[in-house]
Amino acid sequence: MQSADNGPVISRETSLRNVLDALMENYDGDYGGFSNAPKFPMPHFVLTALYASEAFDVPRIRNAAENTLMMMRQGAYTTKLAMAL
Repeated sequence: MQSADNGPVISRETSLRNVLDALMENYDGDYGGFSNAPKFPMPHFVLTALYASEAFDVPRIRNAAENTLMMMRQGAYTTKLAMAL
């Protein structure tokens, strides 16, 4: 398949899989998050990972998104505790 300018047309699925591959290359398995900085919040990365994990049935992407959310929650509690001391 080609576009009007005779260049290749990439399907929506292929585009989304390319985005997911890039997200997972940058995923921090220890502390969560999909980039070096800023670490949080990056809701568009998390939402894309959650959407795609359901659309393509890829558990490792869902696990990465869930771990990121859990680490965000833990960081929020740690910050509140530190501020209270």
